[in-house]
Amino acid sequence: MDKILQYILLGICVYFMLLWLTKIIGYRAKQVVQIRYEQRQLRKAERKKERAKWRYARVKLDNPLLNQMMKDRTIVFMGHKGKGKSLMMNLVAHFLWKKRLKQNKKNKRYNKYKNPGYLIEEAQLKQDKLLPIYSNLKFVDTKKQLKTQELIPYFEMQLKAVEGAIFCIDEISSLYGKDIRNDEDVDENTKKSIKENSKKNRHYTDGWILATEQDGEDIYKGIRENGYALVNCLETVVSMRPWGKFVRKLKNAWNLLAPGFLTTNFFRLYKDELFVSDKLKLSLKLLLPSYITLPVEYYSKKQAINNKIKRKYQRYTVRFTYGTGEYWIRFSNRDIFEYDTRAYKQEYKDMFDEEGKRRGGQAN
Repeated sequence: MDKILQYILLGICVYFMLLWLTKIIGYRAKQVVQIRYEQRQLRKAERKKERAKWRYARVKLDNPLLNQMMKDRTIVFMGHKGKGKSLMMNLVAHFLWKKRLKQNKKNKRYNKYKNPGYLIEEAQLKQDKLLPIYSNLKFVDTKKQLKTQELIPYFEMQLKAVEGAIFCIDEISSLYGKDIRNDEDVDENTKKSIKENSKKNRHYTDGWILATEQDGEDIYKGIRENGYALVNCLETVVSMRPWGKFVRKLKNAWNLLAPGFLTTNFFRLYKDELFVSDKLKLSLKLLLPSYITLPVEYYSKKQAINNKIKRKYQRYTVRFTYGTGEYWIRFSNRDIFEYDTRAYKQEYKDMFDEEGKRRGGQAN
């Protein structure tokens, strides 16, 4: 009897021990499953966030973010030096210009009969090799080498701007600060014109005013009180696309072997030579490595090659805030107009101190 009781008690103990172990293992397994589920959800959320981050990053004519920004007819791009505000203004100007070209194609038949004056303005711009952009920067379209028109006479309404005009004002407070700099040189009519233009720009030209500034409070009150959309540029990342890096290495390697082939117009030089013997010598000089027979003027031009590759493959990524959201937008050199930032370098040094703050009350 005692043996039977012992076995019963032992069985009960084993049962409860196994039950306890099963619960512990089950609880632990449930924890592991829960942890893995949460990790998967976290990775999913991160991927979703990453996709949302680049959702509007591609520059195209139907970009919903840029189209939303264009509803505001006055846009100020803020940020300290090197944060990308001028590049963003450049990009938006290019975006607007491309949209205008597309719209012109759609409305060609309408304008021909209903709005011939607009076609005359367009033809005049093309004849003068100008863009419908008025700026204190010299924007240039890289393909057609078209230039902008001087900003001041149009923005101060001394002359009439074309329909769909784009006003690009770099460092707007250096032109029109709180009290308008060089106040004694600016009459009351000019102040009213600036204020009126910023207020009724859509009615006058159906255009946009784009401006950059480091301090939004330093903008002329006549513009500021009319309201504007603020794009706060936070950082700019300049990078080379992987394919561009590969092309650069390949071309530099090839340039060591046959530098004349990439850095000269081989066929033009070949055509200029009159005799077959001279053509043969030129071929040997241009296609053999420089350390053998290449003359000094055809030595390796690595920087010239790299500059060409940059114009084609270099990419800018600007991080900025607009409205209540933070966004990234990515574009290459082909998406922007070229302008020389070095031309304004000394002016910036004169206008701002080392901390990036405008020097007090100093006129430009």
